[in-house]
Amino acid sequence: SSAVAFAPSAWIDSLIRSIAQLAAVQGPLWLVVGFLVLIVLYRNRTIHRASGAGAPLPDGPDGEEKKSASGMTPLSVWSPVALMGVAATWVTVMLAGYAIKQVWIISRYVSPLAPVLLLAITVFAEWLMNGRRVGLDGRRLGRRALLAGVVLTLALNWGVTVRQVVPHARSFPACLQECYGGTGDWLRENTPDDTVVAALDIGLLGYASERRVLDLMGLVSPEILELGREKGFGEMVEDGDWLQSGTEPPDYFVDRAEDPARWDGRTVHGVRFELLETCTIDGVGLREPQPWAVSLYRLVSTESSVKSSAGG
Repeated sequence: SSAVAFAPSAWIDSLIRSIAQLAAVQGPLWLVVGFLVLIVLYRNRTIHRASGAGAPLPDGPDGEEKKSASGMTPLSVWSPVALMGVAATWVTVMLAGYAIKQVWIISRYVSPLAPVLLLAITVFAEWLMNGRRVGLDGRRLGRRALLAGVVLTLALNWGVTVRQVVPHARSFPACLQECYGGTGDWLRENTPDDTVVAALDIGLLGYASERRVLDLMGLVSPEILELGREKGFGEMVEDGDWLQSGTEPPDYFVDRAEDPARWDGRTVHGVRFELLETCTIDGVGLREPQPWAVSLYRLVSTESSVKSSAGG
């Protein structure tokens, strides 16, 4: 079934992970937007008071709404506020969609929110620099502040790129090739053609092993996708429920975790995990820079000493 199961606890867990990633990569932008919102609302309140007990000014003889001494109409604040509403709606829809669809969140998945936030900051800043009470010097100061913000943002991005992104981009492919490629080569050389391998990261492993993979993130395994949406992908993997996703459990399992032997010796749903080998990759992104252990397990049914289809 392709329907999304009603699993509030899994949705909440996914939403919390999404918000954590959003705070990690865009937290400063949201603080700036929140600060500008407070300033805009405070200034709008001042304009209302200046226009007469908070009431809008009557229309002028030409039918246009009159401006207060500040040079702004009391209702003009709704332009930046409306844009903020668009940004908030975009954030809500995107994060809620991830939660409902049980998308396994990484930091780049929230990057489409950044342009909306930057646009909101620009509109707020322009609104604050408008009006007769903001003189030429004030406008110049505001433009310099905006320019300084742009330069600082570019400098920070350049620093992150040079210090973290480029070194990681250069070293990570070699780690993948040595670890996942090496594990895939071993599986190709030591297992029958009909072997099934369960894994969290399937790309290079599946290519090098030339074996059928059970994708524990559900991208190419519909049975895992359905199970993950019902229970939550994190809990499904930790509990080993993926072992029961088909008529028979897989033959091997390639895990990625900080603990290189977290499954070794465990028996889950009638399947015993036997650790064969481990290797290490140097982080999987800017938000998870710590070394990760990639571990290969043979899965043995407790009903027989070794599954008939397993080799090695």
